[in-house]
Amino acid sequence: TPALQDLYNYTSAMYTWVIDTQPPMVVLTGPLTAKQPFNVQIRIQEKIQRNLTTEGVTVRSGILLNLSAIPDSLLSSGLPQYMATIGTTTLKVGVQVAAGAVVDLAGNANLPSNDLVINIDLSPPTLESSQTYFVLAEESRAVVAVTVSLIFSERATATLSLVEVEGGSLIPATFRSSAISVSFNIDVSDPKTQMLCKSPSGLEDSNLRCIFLRLPPGSFVDESGLANVNDTNLVIKYDFEGVSNGNNNSVLARDVLIICVVLIVSSLISIISLWCFKRKRLIQFQLEKEVERLQNRKALMISRTYTSKEYF
Repeated sequence: TPALQDLYNYTSAMYTWVIDTQPPMVVLTGPLTAKQPFNVQIRIQEKIQRNLTTEGVTVRSGILLNLSAIPDSLLSSGLPQYMATIGTTTLKVGVQVAAGAVVDLAGNANLPSNDLVINIDLSPPTLESSQTYFVLAEESRAVVAVTVSLIFSERATATLSLVEVEGGSLIPATFRSSAISVSFNIDVSDPKTQMLCKSPSGLEDSNLRCIFLRLPPGSFVDESGLANVNDTNLVIKYDFEGVSNGNNNSVLARDVLIICVVLIVSSLISIISLWCFKRKRLIQFQLEKEVERLQNRKALMISRTYTSKEYF
């Protein structure tokens, strides 16, 4: 904008420069409690001259397994972000980005980030509950197979070959695995494999048959590589003679009820997972908007400061 004009009609112009002297802010986010290995998100609130390296990340009581930059195509803010994978065998881990680890475009080095402390869950997986329902022959209503569903305390993988069965034959082709459960069928149609149940007094009950299921230590492993440490034993009882025609409706109603309960529980888990995901995305969006607001406010204050100095 014209400011001064001399006798020869030459004019001068006044310009305002915003000089950035603020160090870039580095923020770490991660779970409060986690199984190892776990991920920590590193957010840098300004564009930087060079990438963050492993030397700039300090891990106490743990090991930095991997550090990778999140692609710009996945970022809405356009500001650099990184994902650090941490491993440990202790109960508590501290993570921090050291001072001077990154430099912004104005040459300002960062101050130390927040000190993120994560509690580590080193407890092995356990069997939370089990569900069973019977496959009946159409004519006699006799039990020919038993479907067993095992629900673990967390995400885990079971090894079918380690499952021990007495009183029936496990059918490998029916093995199914999901996030926190496994299911399989046990064939009990062969009388040679059936086993009598004992009453509380110790006498054998001729009307009932039992399936003895054992999950030895190491038969299921969680995502951290921790395996179950205790024997898990289940006893499943059934009437080998089948159900009389008068009770067909009650048995059918029970089977339908079990299936409905399983479907309802699965639907609830899906709904809760979707809600948690949306909630997480909302919090991330709000955090990014707040950071953007603070940056704009900082730039405005600096601009006003230097304009005032130039004026005086």
